[in-house]
Amino acid sequence: MAIQYKLNEEKNIDVELDITFRKLYKLKDKYKSDYDRFMDIFRNGAKTPFDYLHILYVGYLCSNNEPAYSFDDFMELADFNTLKINRAANALMTAKKK
Repeated sequence: MAIQYKLNEEKNIDVELDITFRKLYKLKDKYKSDYDRFMDIFRNGAKTPFDYLHILYVGYLCSNNEPAYSFDDFMELADFNTLKINRAANALMTAKKK
């Protein structure tokens, strides 16, 4: 399930985030290092705010065929709000209840 995420309040930048198995699988070849890091976080759990931010970035990559931001750009633009980042990452990684 895709979510709209306000990446930067001041600059009013919204991005769509979505992670599905199919989209993640397609990411494996094109963005191998991001895929590998995501899978490491998936297996071992997020330990730092950067891990949570990387989950959001992979959700961004999965939602955009031609992403406008590198991970460095994404980090630079992201509001420094760890609670908001953690909540959005958890929402992406948790199955929705019906």
